[in-house]
Order: sequence, then structure tokens, then C-alpha cells
Amino acid sequence: MDLHRLFLFLIFVFSLGLVWDGW
Repeated sequence: MDLHRLFLFLIFVFSLGLVWDGW
């Protein structure tokens, strides 16, 4: 499992969640 890809995916999901919560 690629930890770097997993880390980027987590950041993407977290930022997307913040944007969705901000709307």
C-alpha cells in the first residue's frame, strides 16, 4: 500500500469535507 497516495487521499477528503461544510 502506498502511504503517500493514502496521505494525499486523506487530505483531499478532508479538504472536500471542509468545503462542503463551509457552503
